[in-house]
Amino acid sequence: MTTITTLQEEAQKAVDKLFKLTGWGNDYEIDPEIGIPKKLIEFIQIDLIIICQIYHHCFEYKKVDDEMQRKIKSFLKENGITDEDITMLFNSFDYLSGGNKTDPPTNFFIIPSKIDISNEPCRYKNHDNIFDLLGVYQNDGVSAEGKIILYKICIEEYAKEFFSKYSSNSFVGLISEDDCSDMLYKIVFWHELGHWITHWMLDTKELRWDDRFWWLTPNPNELLEGLAQVIAYFFILNDSDSIRLKFMFENLLVGQSNPYHKHIDIMKHGNFSWKNLFIAMEQIRQDKSYGRTQDLNLYLSKLNDLNKIS
Repeated sequence: MTTITTLQEEAQKAVDKLFKLTGWGNDYEIDPEIGIPKKLIEFIQIDLIIICQIYHHCFEYKKVDDEMQRKIKSFLKENGITDEDITMLFNSFDYLSGGNKTDPPTNFFIIPSKIDISNEPCRYKNHDNIFDLLGVYQNDGVSAEGKIILYKICIEEYAKEFFSKYSSNSFVGLISEDDCSDMLYKIVFWHELGHWITHWMLDTKELRWDDRFWWLTPNPNELLEGLAQVIAYFFILNDSDSIRLKFMFENLLVGQSNPYHKHIDIMKHGNFSWKNLFIAMEQIRQDKSYGRTQDLNLYLSKLNDLNKIS
């Protein structure tokens, strides 16, 4: 059964995968004067648990060398943190200093803070906008995090139809309507998470794509939906149930409007790779010279400039 908690867990796994691939989602800006992460400085007046969390977040998967440890210990001590508590802080994350632990920690990446499953009635049945029917990334303003909303009634109705149509197909191997519903929740969530990642997830330069020029771009949906679909496809391919999820995803595309097929244009580009997908996005975020044309052509031009990497 899909709940907000299971979606949050899915988001955590998703951003973990993206961090390993791209380095996105980790806030690690060093203060130039003190030489330690700015986040640690910002939270220094809060209790030690929060300091531990911020320390952990700043150094996710990174080795903390002796010089950085010395600077942090000195700064904490100057701000009233006891030697005992400082020792506890470093011991709690000993693998960061070269320990043998290899399993990544969890729950410290930025994940969507606004996820909802709505019981709003399924008001219309127009299958050329099925992704809008099943879920939405509700933007609260270009400079604010948006909200992911999944429409429970619509998802379960569509899952029922899909199960009825394909349950006898041995290749799909659907077990029950609930099984089908859980698969559909995943796909719709990954699509909306793709919008959140495109808009709000921090890249390696600590930028978001909160550019106001989006509102003045003639056809922004070709790129916005194209990227959301590519990102959803990335998560599908990295799921243990990828074969069935891919089958469902491709069936969802039948009859959809043009923007929902633009992931094909991106993925068939000669320089496309999963890393280049995000490198090109990062370059667009930095490039303000294009001004009012944040569109698919701009994105593809960024891919043109990249070398093919895996």
